[in-house]
Amino acid sequence: MKNINLFWKYLDEHILLVYIFSFLLASLVFLTNLGMLPLFADEPTRALVAIEMMFSDNYWVPTLQGEFYYNKPPLYNWIIAGLFTLTGSMSEFIFRLPSVIPLLLFGLTIFIWAKKHVSSAAAFLGASMFVTCGRILIYASLLGHIDIFYSWLVFLSFIVFTESLNAKNWWKFFVLTYFIASISFLCKGLPTVVFQGLTIISLLLYSKNFKKLFSLAHATGILLFSIIVGGYFYMYAQHNSLEGWASILWEQSAQRTVIDKPWYESLIHIVKFPLEHLYHLAPWSLFVIFLWKKSVRTSIWKNDSLRMLALILIVNIPVYWLSPGYYPRYLFMLYPIVFILLAQAYMLSTELKSKKIIHGIFIGIGGLLALSGLVLPFISLGVDFNLFKGSVLCMLSLLGVGALVYLKAHKYVGLVLVLVTVRLAFSWIGIPAKLNGNRDLEYKTEAQAIGKKTKGERLKAIRSSSLNHSTIFYIERERKEILTHTAGVWPGEFHIASELLVKKHNFQKLDSLSIKFEGRELYLVKAE
Repeated sequence: MKNINLFWKYLDEHILLVYIFSFLLASLVFLTNLGMLPLFADEPTRALVAIEMMFSDNYWVPTLQGEFYYNKPPLYNWIIAGLFTLTGSMSEFIFRLPSVIPLLLFGLTIFIWAKKHVSSAAAFLGASMFVTCGRILIYASLLGHIDIFYSWLVFLSFIVFTESLNAKNWWKFFVLTYFIASISFLCKGLPTVVFQGLTIISLLLYSKNFKKLFSLAHATGILLFSIIVGGYFYMYAQHNSLEGWASILWEQSAQRTVIDKPWYESLIHIVKFPLEHLYHLAPWSLFVIFLWKKSVRTSIWKNDSLRMLALILIVNIPVYWLSPGYYPRYLFMLYPIVFILLAQAYMLSTELKSKKIIHGIFIGIGGLLALSGLVLPFISLGVDFNLFKGSVLCMLSLLGVGALVYLKAHKYVGLVLVLVTVRLAFSWIGIPAKLNGNRDLEYKTEAQAIGKKTKGERLKAIRSSSLNHSTIFYIERERKEILTHTAGVWPGEFHIASELLVKKHNFQKLDSLSIKFEGRELYLVKAE
């Protein structure tokens, strides 16, 4: 017992080691089975654009099936294509790295910045809250979406705003943030302009420096933004007209807002929005109880940097609060602000009873995980979960529980360790279980078979066949070339056609594949 107490005392006194261990553990956990699931949600679109850039050797003009794609500028696709080229692999694992690595860097960024303005404990907890909140932990961290990388860039601009405003460094305030904004714009387009504009105006009004809006530094920042973004569109215009960009970028930005939705949908959304985010931010949304005490809120408000972050949150969040068609991932750049405030509230709070209740909930979760690690290896789960994995799960769970019970000054690390262990259990059990009987795997297998069968041959998709992006990606990946549309039938060539076209042209069916979102069968045929 004495040795156990000495162990926990040592960790309490050398908490940086626990921070490093937690970061390394989270890194391994998020990479575990990362490439196991086939591409889903918006992933195939991003992957398809990237490989078509590679196959066409044209990185300025994004395409889908060889046709111009205007929905997103190409920076994120450049990163994906770069990794595909660098590694020589177009696997799901490699595709998802540009999302998972920025997630870890995002957490590190939150910690490094926050510890300059709050305690290291609050900084670590705030960063960990972001990385382990429900929306990130068991959904966003599985996917190769653009949003984590994009949100990291936008959050970087937020902290540059606060730091440079504190230092009254107007060149940094404008020029550096416009540089980041130009990179962000090349990822996702017009939302960047909204974040940049609202944040600049609100902070200048707050600091009573509105005249700086008309300064040389601001003009220089705008010029830099225009040169970088304009430079891309100049290069694009050498290959294709710019006419499609303006309307599509606006449509992409406006289609999920109150502009594009009936009034009653907007009203329902306004009520649901905060409730939904209590769910997405769980379990850390429980920490809102620590903000109830006025003394805690007052103490937070006295911190200039936290006050500026809160202002950035307040002026930017209505854009999404009033947008019924938004996705929670669009707010990832605002989540860290909420979590830094909640972490600081937790550290300042003297509500010991509330803390004990929350600690008790996590101890219960950790205890169940430890028990699961001992029992599940002996139960048929339909996945590879052996005694070694069970032992690791048990030990990590007990480590988290032990931190909550035995640490004196840093019990909060136990909360983080328990959630990281939850994610490890999900990586080892949940992800393989999702693969069992997963129709996406069947769609992938069928598409790859078509790709292999026609590799080196001419293949076209008849336009009315309506292939989804996932199927197209796996066919193109096997064939190493773009699968184009055709309106007609080309003698001597392979085609992908619908049942209706097979009957119309009396084609012989050589193979078949299922279409995910329409429940239809398409067929590989060869025109005579």
